Amino acid sequence: VDIVISSQYLLLSQGAGINSRTFSPAQGGNITINATDSIQLKEFSPINPSNGSDITTSSFGPGNAGDLNVSTRELNIVGQQLLSVSIESGKGGNVNLFTEQLKLIDGGVIASTALGIAEGGDLNINAQSIELIGVNLDNFTASALSTGSLGTGEAGNLTINTGKLILRDGGRVDASTFNSGLAGSVTVNASESV
Repeated sequence: VDIVISSQYLLLSQGAGINSRTFSPAQGGNITINATDSIQLKEFSPINPSNGSDITTSSFGPGNAGDLNVSTRELNIVGQQLLSVSIESGKGGNVNLFTEQLKLIDGGVIASTALGIAEGGDLNINAQSIELIGVNLDNFTASALSTGSLGTGEAGNLTINTGKLILRDGGRVDASTFNSGLAGSVTVNASESV
């Protein structure tokens, strides 16, 4: 089942999340979010600090994860995650973002990750300006746009189309592998500056 959200503002905080998961051969549902003004992800759960305010599509079995499509004027992620992940043999979904202003702060992450034998999805970022600033000092996660493989499956590719790309205080753009799976490619098209 797909999840479709249309609003002016979207705020996820204190461990609130939007998730699409598949544990079977069935295709996971897509998540599509259209917020005309802004989307903000911030703050872990005060009851269970391991629960973040995240938006995720994931596959825990042979079915492919759904795609994650986000469109908004301004996207701010403070120490939280927007991601697609493949755990087993199902492929990860693609992450597609369209925004004017993107800020990832204090460990905010947008990522596609392959943990098993399947391929990770691609990460496509389209933004007029992008700022990746700082590290989460609790778990040492850097603010990042990232694709990666921690298994034998290939990581997805990362494509960034922007006017300005700013990385500061540990902010990162990367495609990585920590196992035998191949890392994806990184393509940055910045019309003004990096």
